[in-house]
Amino acid sequence: MQIEPCPFTVIAFDKLKLQTTPGETAAAANFTQMDAGGMRMRIVNYEPGYLADHWCDIGHFGYVLSGQVTLELKDKPSHSLSAGEAFLVSSYGDASHRVYTKSGAKLLILD
Repeated sequence: MQIEPCPFTVIAFDKLKLQTTPGETAAAANFTQMDAGGMRMRIVNYEPGYLADHWCDIGHFGYVLSGQVTLELKDKPSHSLSAGEAFLVSSYGDASHRVYTKSGAKLLILD
């Protein structure tokens, strides 16, 4: 990954507008910084019982800040991650994925 030229920037996620996205079940609330050196940076709070309503082919780096989340892969085994663990998925359609959490989770996601 290469970060585009940008000035030094401090991002106060708690000062950003909260956006809520419904899933197939439950919802995700996120604070998003869209222009961060060519990256989108998000803090996402997944409600207990959240299941994404689509399969995603966008590449991400995700770090679990709290809780536990399962990354379901369309054609491969799922992976459960807990606080302190991270994942990386490519943008080349080789790992269609979606998020599920039974108890809720908070992630930092870069894409």
